[in-house]
Amino acid sequence: MKKSFLLWMAFYFLALPLVNAQTLFTYGPYSVSKQEFLGAFKKNNTSPPSDKAYSDYLEMFIRYKLKVKAAYDMRLDTLPAQKAELLDFRKQVINNFLADEKTLQFLVKEAMVNSEKDIRISHIYIPFAGIDSTSAKNKANRALQELRDGKSFENVAMLYSSDPTVLANKGDIGWISTFVLPYPLEKLAYETPLNTNSRSYKSSHAYHIFRRTGERPGSGMLQAAQILIPLPENATVNETAIAVKLADSIYNALQNGANFGSLALKYSGDNASFNNQGVMQAFYPGTYDNSFEEPVFALQKDDDLSKPFRTKQGIHLVKRIGVFRYATDTSNADALAAMRTRIMSDPRHKIALDAVASKAAKQLGVKLSVLPANAIDAYTKSFFQGNTGGKTLMSQGTVLATINKKGVTLKDYSNYLSVNAGNISNAQPALSEAQVFAQFIKDQVMEEYQKNLEKYNPDFASQLKEFRDGNLVFEAMQANIWDKAVNDEAGLKRYYEQHRDKYTWKESAAAVLFNSVDSAVAQNFYNTLKGNPSSWKSLADKTNGLVQADSGRFEIDQLPAYGNIKLQAGSITPPVFRPDDLTTSFMYVLHILPANLPRNFEEAKGFVLNDYQSVLEEAWISALKKKYPVKINTVVLKTLNR
Repeated sequence: MKKSFLLWMAFYFLALPLVNAQTLFTYGPYSVSKQEFLGAFKKNNTSPPSDKAYSDYLEMFIRYKLKVKAAYDMRLDTLPAQKAELLDFRKQVINNFLADEKTLQFLVKEAMVNSEKDIRISHIYIPFAGIDSTSAKNKANRALQELRDGKSFENVAMLYSSDPTVLANKGDIGWISTFVLPYPLEKLAYETPLNTNSRSYKSSHAYHIFRRTGERPGSGMLQAAQILIPLPENATVNETAIAVKLADSIYNALQNGANFGSLALKYSGDNASFNNQGVMQAFYPGTYDNSFEEPVFALQKDDDLSKPFRTKQGIHLVKRIGVFRYATDTSNADALAAMRTRIMSDPRHKIALDAVASKAAKQLGVKLSVLPANAIDAYTKSFFQGNTGGKTLMSQGTVLATINKKGVTLKDYSNYLSVNAGNISNAQPALSEAQVFAQFIKDQVMEEYQKNLEKYNPDFASQLKEFRDGNLVFEAMQANIWDKAVNDEAGLKRYYEQHRDKYTWKESAAAVLFNSVDSAVAQNFYNTLKGNPSSWKSLADKTNGLVQADSGRFEIDQLPAYGNIKLQAGSITPPVFRPDDLTTSFMYVLHILPANLPRNFEEAKGFVLNDYQSVLEEAWISALKKKYPVKINTVVLKTLNR
């Protein structure tokens, strides 16, 4: 007995991990797993999980699966319109699945952490031309060595940096925030500890060395308006005095309540903002020179106004409008989604795209062909130089690589060079022949990967299936329910006759409703109507469409705007302004009719159609359940809420 019990327990615990993979229900020979059902429930159900919520949704989900199967049985998926809609949807959403999710999540969280603080940095900038970076690299190494030897960053920057502002700022470029610098430089700056020098970083055109000299809570993105009095650095004493006097007079006027936008339009020399009431594009710390940003970011509250201050551009008066900060709580779904959107609009999101390209190359099995030495470089160079020297080494049919077991030929490469010649020729910095060919292979990989994305990305395949099935269900409902009901006038009338006691009026008013988008016109019409209500139609016609009239019978609870008004025959309700659509409306009441009066067929037709469609749907579902009998696994059902 004990042995049997132990064996049973062992079997039970071994079976537990398999519960999630068990079938929840079958319809005919088709099965639906617990995971599929729970995924649909979480995505489409607003009710919190409970036994009742699961039970209620289960019947809806069963009906949905039966309708999908019926649609495929009807071969609705072969309709040209269905295929075209699916292809169009695929094009719309595919870009959402071409970024590596783990890389994207890392970038999102990294940006949220970086957004929590601004940092102040100093910079040594050592440029180079083209791909010849040896001299610049040696210079950067000497600068790093002198920093290690204890020389001050300012002195080393003055000696080695080619930044044109270094003589004035000794390398100090001020405060920065995330999204201001190119991502690799932002990463270098934020990973460098306070009061420490960074490693040397090679960008496409220069070597960079940073020193982090300060940090503060993140300032966010600032929206400001400015009035700029242009004044060159070499202005005379008299020119300066005139500009200072004008700035002071504008400042005093603003202090006394003058309109900032009007003064900006009249006096500001900032061509980018004066015509927009002085409002500048929102900016992060590090966007402008420190001499401008320090007094602007020092403004504490919205509508605070700076005193006049001078930069290289002239004299500025700046008003703070507002500050936007990204939420930095990495456990908050809305905050993560907002930052994700920002990342996707920033060049750094290409890192996530490159990660997908790398994975795609492995999944597709990319193999480069063994070719004559330097043949690709020679062909690429000949293509752009317009000579034939490098074009004789290979024929157009030469296979350069295989991607997903498909050959990529020299002809494909030639076509690629023709289409992208402008971008390749104008690339900065210039691309080497090897870089051009590598980009070609990468583009070919991604083209093949996108063609077969459903095979490699389950989420993409799931979204396409959900869209396709939803469209097919709509098409099937149209054919089996909606069109059938609309076109069955005899059936509708028969259903009405069988259930006519169901179709009655609530308390209602025979009335004329008047609406106008012009409140002044509505008020004038209202005043005129009160003197001669029986002539409402001719009076409305004279407004040339400015007042719309709709006569009919309206149930009182359909008229919420007049809910607090005692409606009686012959009365005209006062005008009511509706802020949701900016219309003004009122009503001329002809008669008040009691509740429970019968509706004739035409009056009840909308309700009859809705009910008749429900009857047809139930009959259709019943037939489908006979064709595909449904069996629910009650054991698995009980585990849904555990």
